[in-house]
Amino acid sequence: MSTGSVTKIATWSIVLAGMVSITAPSSPAQGPDDPPRSTIDTEALLAIAQSDGLPATIRILNPMTGAVQATFVPRDFPNNGMLLPATDIQPGPNRTVLVAQPIGDKIAQYDDHGNFLGNYLEGPIVNNIRGIARSADGGFLFTSDWTGDNVHRFRFLNRTPAGSSPDGEFIVGMQPPPALDQPYAMAVLGDGALLVGDIGARRLKLFDPGSGAFIALFSEANVTGDITDIDVMPNGDVVVAHGPGVSIFSPTGELIDSFAFRAPNGVHRLADGTFLVTSEISVGQGRGLFRVSIAGAILETLDNTRGYGALENVRLVPIGGDCNNDRSITTADLEEFAGCSGGPESPLEKGCACSDTDFDNDADLLDFAEMQRRVQ
Repeated sequence: MSTGSVTKIATWSIVLAGMVSITAPSSPAQGPDDPPRSTIDTEALLAIAQSDGLPATIRILNPMTGAVQATFVPRDFPNNGMLLPATDIQPGPNRTVLVAQPIGDKIAQYDDHGNFLGNYLEGPIVNNIRGIARSADGGFLFTSDWTGDNVHRFRFLNRTPAGSSPDGEFIVGMQPPPALDQPYAMAVLGDGALLVGDIGARRLKLFDPGSGAFIALFSEANVTGDITDIDVMPNGDVVVAHGPGVSIFSPTGELIDSFAFRAPNGVHRLADGTFLVTSEISVGQGRGLFRVSIAGAILETLDNTRGYGALENVRLVPIGGDCNNDRSITTADLEEFAGCSGGPESPLEKGCACSDTDFDNDADLLDFAEMQRRVQ
C-alpha cells in the first residue's frame, strides 16, 4: 500500500470534554518500514519522524536507550492530521497528546491510541506556533507566536483565551523591553515560572505564569540560533537545543556544559547521562535520531533513514474525575469525591487531585457537577 493511500476498514466516533464528535479511520495505513503501532498507557518518549516530505509519523522511543520501539501515529495524511514541521509535543486534556504545527496554524490532538481527534486550537490565535507548555497547576496552556512575537494563554480544558486580549495575548512582544523577539521553545520550571526561548535576544527569559510579567533572565549566557527545544530534567537541570548545539544549565541558570551539534530539533537527556538529539538537515551529522555524549560524540545512530523533529517525554493527563483510573467516570468516582469536597478555594486533601476536574486546586460543586454530567 502506498503511503499516500488510505483504506477505511471501519469508523469510530468519540466525544471528549471540550471536543466535538468526529469520525476518523479506526485502522489507519501503515508504511512498510514502520514499526508496529502501540498505545500510551501512562507515559511515553515521543518523536516526530518524517520522510522527505509528507507523510509524517509519531514514534515511541525506548525511554532508557532512545531506540525506536513502536508507531504511535501512523503515516496516514490527511487522516493523521500531521503537517510538517511539527515543533512541539505536549500532553493534552483527558489522556490526549497535543502537537504544535506552524503550517496551518494549529495544535492537533490525538487520543492515547494515536488516532487524530481534530484540532485543539487553530487559526490566527496560534499564528505560526512554535512552542507549547502547560502551567504547573495544570489549568492553562501557553503557546508561542513566532511571527507576532507574543505568548498566548488558554484555559487547558475548554481552550478559551485567558490573556489580556480576545485572542489570549499574555506576553506581548511589542511591550517595552524586555519584550520578546521570535519566541520559540518554552517550558515550565519547578517553581512554576514560564521559561521562554527568545531567538532575537539570544536569551532564555523567565515570566510570571499568572500575570505574564517579566521576572528575570534565566541565564546571562548567550543562546544563539533557533531555540528549538527546552527539556527540564527531574533534578531541575535545563537542557536546551539551539542553532549550534546543545547547552545544559543548572536549575538557577548557570551554564554547566555544552556541545556542538548542527541544527538540533529536539533534545532529551537519558538516565545514563547521554542525550537523544534529533535533526532534519542533511549537512553536518546529517538527519536522524542520535544518542550523543556530553562531549558531543555520536555514540549511536538510532535512525538516519529520515529526518526527526520534535522530541518530548509525555506523561498523559488523567481524565478529570477518574479517581480509580479505569478511564471512565462512574459512581465509584462520585463516592471518592464525597471524601474530598472542601468547597471553593479550600486546599485539596492529599490524594484528591483526581476530583479537581477544572484544575483550580479545589474540589467543589462545579467539579461534582462536571463528574455527574460525564458519569457512565
